[in-house]
Order: sequence, then C-alpha cells, then structure tokens
Amino acid sequence: MTCCGGGKARGAATRTIRQHGVESDREPPKSFGVLDGRYAKGEGKEMDWNIIEGKWKELKGRAREQWGKLTDDELEEIGGKKDRLVGKLQQKYGYASDEADRQADEWAKLQDEKSKDGPGKS
Repeated sequence: MTCCGGGKARGAATRTIRQHGVESDREPPKSFGVLDGRYAKGEGKEMDWNIIEGKWKELKGRAREQWGKLTDDELEEIGGKKDRLVGKLQQKYGYASDEADRQADEWAKLQDEKSKDGPGKS
C-alpha cells in the first residue's frame, strides 16, 4: 500500500505548487528562482517579475539609479525580464551569476516595498 496516492501524483502536485508560486511546507530548490526567472524570493515574500515587466517603463528609472553603468538602450532591451537584467549585470559589473541574481532579487524586493508605501515615495 502506498501513501499519498503514490509517487507520480505526489510529484505532479509538487510541480503545480512550484509553477504557481504557492507556498508549501517544502523550501523550493536553490535553482528555483534562477531557472524560473519570474520570482524574487526574500523573507517569505515573492515579487512577481511579470509585474515588474508590466511596470518596466516606471521602474527602469529606478534601475538606472541602482545600476548607473546600464545604458538607456540596455534598459529598454532588458524590458523588465529578470534573466536579461541578470545577464547585463554580469556583463557590465562582472558579477558571478549567483551574485547578479541576488542583486536583481534584492532590487525587486525593494520595488515591492516601495510600491506598498504608496505613490510619490521613492
């Protein structure tokens, strides 16, 4: 007799949880944020990179303030996509992949906090 409907059903449920960013008792693997590229994980909160992409015209000025070496053309090219930002941070600043990823996630978390402060706050 197998517990929880067998391994196949349990694995499918785990994939569903990871795909939709639903909180789970399990910690996602370290590569989750890097490979998926949509979520910035930090202190139990996730900033959806789809939101950043949608608000990129507003947020690219903040990105310019954070990373002054990025040109306007490069910021346009990034378009709010985490993987593109991480790649540009590696090119321009010489960051290792994990450091560029961490920087992008910290910046996304800061944008989430600023948006909760309300309009007019930077």
